[in-house]
Amino acid sequence: VLSSIYVSSYLVRGSASRLLRRSMQLRAVALALGLAAFPANPLAPEILLLIAVMMAAGDTAGQLSANERLFRLATGPSVIAFQSRFVVRNVLAYGLGLLTASGVMLIGGYVAFAILFAAAGSVRYVGSRITEVSPLDQVGGTTQAVELPLPGA
Repeated sequence: VLSSIYVSSYLVRGSASRLLRRSMQLRAVALALGLAAFPANPLAPEILLLIAVMMAAGDTAGQLSANERLFRLATGPSVIAFQSRFVVRNVLAYGLGLLTASGVMLIGGYVAFAILFAAAGSVRYVGSRITEVSPLDQVGGTTQAVELPLPGA
C-alpha cells in the first residue's frame, strides 16, 4: 500500500519510464540478495522477508509505471491496441517463465532456488538497461500524449 501511494504520487509529475527502470532494478537487487538466503545462513528467514517486501514494492511500481507509460504515449483508439499487445506479450512471457521455472524446480534444493533467483534477477537487470527513458526526469514538467498509428494501419 505504501509503495502504491508513493508511486502514484510520483507519477503525477515524474517519468513513468524512469520509474519502470527503477522498479526492475529494485527487483533485480532483491533477487540477487536472495542468493544470501542459503539454508545454513541463520538470517535466511529475515532475508526472505526483506526480499518479499522489495519484490512487492518493485512489482507495484512496475505495473503502475508500465500502464502510465502506455497511456502517456498513446491516445484514442490506439490505447486499446497497444494495451492489448502489452497484455499478450506479458502473458506469453509469464507463461514461458512458469514453464522454465517448473523445469528448474525439478532439480530441487538450494541449487534450483539459486538458479531461479539468479535468472530472474538477470532478466530484470537486462530489462532495466534496455528500457528507454527520457533524457531528463521531468518532475514538474508536462507530458504530451501522441497519437500513434493503429497496428496494420
